[in-house]
Amino acid sequence: MIGTGGATGENVTLKPFEKFEVPIADGLGLQKSVVSSAYNRASQKDLDALNGRSLSDWTFVSALIDGKGFAGHTCVVAMGITLKGGKHILGVREGASENAEIVTDLLNDLRERGLNTSEKALIGLDGSKALAKGVSNIFGERGVIQRAFLSSEAVASTRPSAHACRMGHVGIRRCEERTDKGTGMAAGTE
Repeated sequence: MIGTGGATGENVTLKPFEKFEVPIADGLGLQKSVVSSAYNRASQKDLDALNGRSLSDWTFVSALIDGKGFAGHTCVVAMGITLKGGKHILGVREGASENAEIVTDLLNDLRERGLNTSEKALIGLDGSKALAKGVSNIFGERGVIQRAFLSSEAVASTRPSAHACRMGHVGIRRCEERTDKGTGMAAGTE
């Protein structure tokens, strides 16, 4: 139910909305399958533009590569960091899992589009051996791999330990969140 309708006060429903379908630009209607197809085409066009643009205008000194699961598929994303600290999504690959073949394919494509893989680069990864293998396949020893200290899920779901705060393993904001406002001491410490 959407709500009451106009001056008559009648309830208006959207189901079955097919009989009320209103044609709009380019002959598209409001049917779910038509809207979904239009969205998929537009999304694919944007993804193709992202995965096809030249990278030769930037000098990247570092990259972060990670995979994230969505509805039974994995998207591996590479983000480059420039000399000036600018961050740019370099490319995205979809696959059944986070594996070396997908990462190798992604990095090979980035190289063909202008990413310099002949110089040393700092590559940030999580603990995935498959990601490291893919980086090694393209960069060889020039790819200096930095593994994540903690996964983003662990950081988001837990407060840092007092030890992590003292050792500087986490940002000051996270340590401030951990601090008991009354005593100024990290929560859980004596």
